[in-house]
Amino acid sequence: MKIKMEFLRSRLARRVFTLFVISALVPITLLALLSYGQVKALLSDTQYAAIKQSNKNYGLALLERLLLLDSELKWEADGLAREWRPDQDREEAMRDLAAWQGFQSVRVYTPAQMEQDAPRPLTDLAQDEDARTYLGNDKAILISAPQPGLSGRVYLLRMIAREDKTPAYLLGEIAPSFLFGKRDTFSEMAQTCVLNENHLPLFCSHNVDALGPQQLERLSHSPSGHFEMTDAQGHAHLVSYWSVFLKPNFRVQDWTILSRAPASAALEPIADFRLIFASVIALTIAIVALLSVHQIRRSLVPLERMLDGVKRITRRDFSRPVEVDSGDELEVLAASMNKMASTLDKQFHTLSTLAEIDQLILSSLKADDIVRTVLTRTSDILRYDHISMTVLEAGDRAVCYTLASDSHLREIIATRTLAVEPSESATLARKQYQTAVLGPERPSGYLQTLQDRGARQTLTLPVLVKERVYALICLGYAESIAIDREDIELARDLANRVAVALANASWEDQLYKLAHYDSLTELPNRLLLKDRLHQALASAERRKSFIAVLFIDLDRFKNVNDSLGHATGDYLLREVGERLRRTLREEDTIARLGGDEFVVVVQASEHAHESLSLTTAIAQKLLLALASPLYLNDREIITTASIGIACYPTDGETASELLKNADAAMYHAKASGKDNYQFYSKILNAEALERLELENCLRHALDRNELELAYQPKYETQSERICGAEALLRWTHPQRGRISPAEFVPICEEIGLIIPIGEWIVREVCGQLNAWRDAGLAAVPVAINLSAVQFRQPDLIDRVLKIVAETGVDPELLEFEITEGAAMENIALTTATLSHFQAQGFHLSIDDFGTGHSSLSYLKQFPINTLKVDQSFVRHLCESPKDAAIVKSIVTLAHSLDFTVVAEGVETRAQLDHLSGLGCDVIQGYLFSRPVPPQELAELLDETSLARAAV
Repeated sequence: MKIKMEFLRSRLARRVFTLFVISALVPITLLALLSYGQVKALLSDTQYAAIKQSNKNYGLALLERLLLLDSELKWEADGLAREWRPDQDREEAMRDLAAWQGFQSVRVYTPAQMEQDAPRPLTDLAQDEDARTYLGNDKAILISAPQPGLSGRVYLLRMIAREDKTPAYLLGEIAPSFLFGKRDTFSEMAQTCVLNENHLPLFCSHNVDALGPQQLERLSHSPSGHFEMTDAQGHAHLVSYWSVFLKPNFRVQDWTILSRAPASAALEPIADFRLIFASVIALTIAIVALLSVHQIRRSLVPLERMLDGVKRITRRDFSRPVEVDSGDELEVLAASMNKMASTLDKQFHTLSTLAEIDQLILSSLKADDIVRTVLTRTSDILRYDHISMTVLEAGDRAVCYTLASDSHLREIIATRTLAVEPSESATLARKQYQTAVLGPERPSGYLQTLQDRGARQTLTLPVLVKERVYALICLGYAESIAIDREDIELARDLANRVAVALANASWEDQLYKLAHYDSLTELPNRLLLKDRLHQALASAERRKSFIAVLFIDLDRFKNVNDSLGHATGDYLLREVGERLRRTLREEDTIARLGGDEFVVVVQASEHAHESLSLTTAIAQKLLLALASPLYLNDREIITTASIGIACYPTDGETASELLKNADAAMYHAKASGKDNYQFYSKILNAEALERLELENCLRHALDRNELELAYQPKYETQSERICGAEALLRWTHPQRGRISPAEFVPICEEIGLIIPIGEWIVREVCGQLNAWRDAGLAAVPVAINLSAVQFRQPDLIDRVLKIVAETGVDPELLEFEITEGAAMENIALTTATLSHFQAQGFHLSIDDFGTGHSSLSYLKQFPINTLKVDQSFVRHLCESPKDAAIVKSIVTLAHSLDFTVVAEGVETRAQLDHLSGLGCDVIQGYLFSRPVPPQELAELLDETSLARAAV
């Protein structure tokens, strides 16, 4: 800082200061430089030794792998020599052998084939008499072929000692990942390369710069050593190399293991060394500076502090006073400056708070925002212990907002509804302010909260708007004090500003309601409806969801208006609006366009069928709510409505289109006889009617005996005999005939009918099992599908056990199937429920396996017996390698977990043969049988019983 260095203006101070600094800094700096050189040399030597040892370990490991591979190759060569027949054709000998671990390929060559077909490095070797003599001594030759940018190719060659003395050779190409190791196993810091006898790279763990002539010359002079080099980017590296002695075993000169590491990594510990010495030097300079200037600066400290205080005042920072204890005139000056700063601080805070109140007036914020600002900011300009603000509403009702002034409760605003007598407000309106000392008796309601918080004295300021008390600002004091006149005037000024702000907010609120709400029903009008509809459309476009617009027109409202008068008509409209409001959800919008027309905006889900069901249900509820009789002056009035429905995005993508199309659909509803709803889209209208008809028919399907079960047998893959069956639900509609389960089962789940239907299925299967048992048929287990809705029922196992107990069926003859998706909804519930089923002896199965998102970690926890392969994988099993791989994986996984595998949808003999080859245990599909009635399955079971008896 500038003031802290003022002493340097003195020539003597500068001379003494410089002398002290130099005398301390020079010896420490010299010591640091010498120590740094010694430590750097020691770290470099340590790093070189570590790299050398690493190279040696790696080289010995590489040599061991070569010897291991040579022993494997020798063993195979000896075996081929023993198995070779004199009449064996040369082409027969030219065959690929199964590669062992460590080889990419192993191949047999004759001399002629060596010259023609062998890899390039071996063609010259075939004509080398010394090499053949060397191989004839039962030794191997190691050959390498570097490849730029890739791992080099390395071969081991041995001679096969055939009985007819005709030479043959066994050549093995070594896998680089086995010989050199995988690149991701090498350290990022140390870069390792393997160089052949010509110092050409066979393998490098990272991309490294090629060695220059000087470095290559170093490698030729000694079997090991180290040096320092700089790469193309200018980075220094420590390089160490070590030679692998290969000639005695493989007739090849030494290979070299070369590693390098960044010099910066090796010298990283020295950074702490530099930091320590830098810190010591800095500390020494600081101590010297403090000792040298202590006496010089003693007289400048008070002035320095006051100058800092002046700078803080210019920045409006009044948080810290100037502290001077010199005991002279400077201390008096500092005290005066602190008092001035305190006065300025209070004035600035007062002006800031009043400016914010004025800003609230201009910005027309809500009354709640004004109250919060008053409660949280008044403490900046006035002194008190507690504060509350009571806002008077219609009649004598008022809402009191209270805020404690201490730091723990500063941001907590509590609300309390109370009553203020008109006489009290009239008295306060005549006064500018009112003070009161609180005794043991209970004060007025608006002061009660302050008394509860410990206030003993209060100052109440009425907020007057057009000579009416709009609010009361109450300040509470823990002790009785004399309130300054200045504080009272400041509080009065604050109350006047708050009055203007609250009046402005009230006016803005009234204008908003007049512009956006219907004055009769207090529902949103056309303007607010379009705004909310635009927002809903924007949200639906982002979420890809549906919106339904319901246009409601009262039937025969004009007759009510004309015959009973406009007052009755207005009362009817208000009642209709209230009924619509009570019927709809909070997130839905209900608006009155005018006359007897209302519009409802329903935000539905992302799924078309769910949105259709929700919209239909809301339309039905609205019709029921409006059809309820209305009584006025002992007169019963019954009104109905016609509703037109348009949906986004099918019937329009803008607010205008949806309103227009919903209006057209409403007229269609009136033309259809009134008191009904119609969809604008003919397709949606037909689907809604069809779905409604299906729901109604399903509710009576059980009572009318329209439901039945079909059984599809399961067959053992190997013996092709029946080993079980699956019960499948069928519905025959009186008019439409057989309806697909894919169409009616989801509806059953949505409307809750799947629970009683599921119990009926279990009871029906148990009865059928008893019938087959009584007929002397083979007992086979029957599988029953459980929906996700059933599986979530807490009493599912109790209901099943009750039916089993009543029918006397062996639990082992019942198998329950749940889909993979249902099993993963709630892992804890699934595990507990399946465990209960298993404990009672039931068999359990995961259906449609592979189509969901199950985790193998959870699958192994489920106490199940069977996995069923979904038919989507079986359908193209013979044509799609991917489907075949998936089925193979599922079968392998299931068998490893001791599960039985069932394949669904088997329709061809080729699929059966493929599944049999994969080890699938059970098949199910049209190849053997479609789902059949119980009588036909009984015949098939009878044939199975006869076949087993014959066996």
